[in-house]
Amino acid sequence: MTPSAPNQKWRAPVAIAAVCIAALSYYMFGNKNAGPRIRDDIDVHITRIDVPKSEVDADFVHPKDGKTYPITARIGSDCRITIDGAPAKLADLKVGDRAIGKGSLSGGVVQAMAIRVLRQKKGETPAETGGHANGRPATGG
Repeated sequence: MTPSAPNQKWRAPVAIAAVCIAALSYYMFGNKNAGPRIRDDIDVHITRIDVPKSEVDADFVHPKDGKTYPITARIGSDCRITIDGAPAKLADLKVGDRAIGKGSLSGGVVQAMAIRVLRQKKGETPAETGGHANGRPATGG
């Protein structure tokens, strides 16, 4: 054992402490330069639609805690809206629709990127519901 070995015993605990402090700081404060958080496959029930303001209010059931949270999403012109696979507009949505959304969360504001509404029930054909499948009219024969 060399004479300098006892003086090096403090290096490992200090290095471990430094790594722990760095990890804890990142966890608590996050990377502020990372930009908005993108969420996909958000299952919601639409509770209010404001076409002039381009906003939708919805109830979101969190998959981890099971609690329902109200959210308001801004709907920009670049938001892709579909109903049963067919392209749609914000005015085509209805209160009570179940939707799957994709959006970004930044500063507590949700910016919708895509909204998919499924009104057609399982087992129904587009002809039975009077709708269209995948944006194409149903054929009668």
